Amino acid sequence: MKIKCVLILLILILVKFNTYSQWIGQTVTPQSWLLSVYFTDIDTGYTVGGWNNACVYKTVDSGVNWSYLYSDTSTSWYLDVFFDSPDTGYVIGGNGVIAKTMDGGTNWIHQISGTTASLTSISCPAKDTCFIVGSYYTSGSYSIILKTTNGGNSWQTIYNGAGSLNNIDFVNTNVGYVVGSQTLKTTDGGNSWIIKNNDYNIDVSFVNKDTGYTMAYIDTVRKTTDGGNTWTNIFTNCNEDFEAIQAINENIVVVACSTWVSLRVLRTTDGGITWNVQQQPGDQLGSNNLFFLDENNGWLVGHPESGIHSIYKTSNGGNVTSVNSYPNSNNAVLVYPNPVHDIVNTNINDCEAIEIDDVWGKRLFYKEKPDKNFFLNITEYNQGIYFIKFTLKSSTKIEKILKL
Repeated sequence: MKIKCVLILLILILVKFNTYSQWIGQTVTPQSWLLSVYFTDIDTGYTVGGWNNACVYKTVDSGVNWSYLYSDTSTSWYLDVFFDSPDTGYVIGGNGVIAKTMDGGTNWIHQISGTTASLTSISCPAKDTCFIVGSYYTSGSYSIILKTTNGGNSWQTIYNGAGSLNNIDFVNTNVGYVVGSQTLKTTDGGNSWIIKNNDYNIDVSFVNKDTGYTMAYIDTVRKTTDGGNTWTNIFTNCNEDFEAIQAINENIVVVACSTWVSLRVLRTTDGGITWNVQQQPGDQLGSNNLFFLDENNGWLVGHPESGIHSIYKTSNGGNVTSVNSYPNSNNAVLVYPNPVHDIVNTNINDCEAIEIDDVWGKRLFYKEKPDKNFFLNITEYNQGIYFIKFTLKSSTKIEKILKL
């Protein structure tokens, strides 16, 4: 009987340990704000970001160890990374910077983009064929889409229009989707674009030409099964900001949701009918992006607000801890676009005061009793991270923004 009790106790301890260890912290040195991550196989991956200089890190052991590969002084941030083969990949960032490696990150060569826009997202549906989206400011916000079919030897501007665009996802060389001020779709490799939605979205992920998901900054996750002709709201009112979404297949979708000091991971296995909530253990992490190689192996990257971990990894899909328990918010804050070049739009009810602080806590702006729809002009601010603080009657909300 005593042995049986000990065994039961050990099982309970193991179950509890498993519950709180579904996401394992990883570190990079020197520490940076990480903005994107990509794995070519279970062992080999890359993460990018920056602070004063853009930087690239690489792992060959699934993230147990990360090596500092490359620093780029021509831009403060790399905003995205994509590999179209095991050794060939691209990083993109501010000032129109595109860099390419053909030897697994040992050497990087700058390519001519033909623009000074902040390039925010890249998608390569086939080897040597890639699409990049970015935004720039000239008396207003504008967006640009670039395309190459020769591995970046030349880049062609295939779209240039008003408004901001944030993310891009191509399911094949012809069909692709872009989100931002609008949701755009092409079926001819970017020669023409059709507006599929006029709502503001920050991320997009499609599993095939018809089924995909978009995500607003804080408000809504949307789904389409007919190529964007109709959209259904499948999740609303996250207490934190929506940061990134990935559809692993038609049924399994993972969402990262965070403030500058907390993180939630949401996961559905039935196409958005129900959602499982996973709470990040350990250090506080403001999430910026996620990548799942398959339904089990995934990585989150961001900026640690306590501790040393700027990456978290799961090898069991996050090991769901609760179901249908994500709270709705009656006082959600809407802040967009993010990242931003010039004007930040805010929307919140019953705000007592609003302020902007830099990463050292210095107050840069303050206003009492702002309008429900309030606009913040940060055109003159330097590139970097800022925090918008909303003082409400019974609480305080803080939103992180990236100035490009």
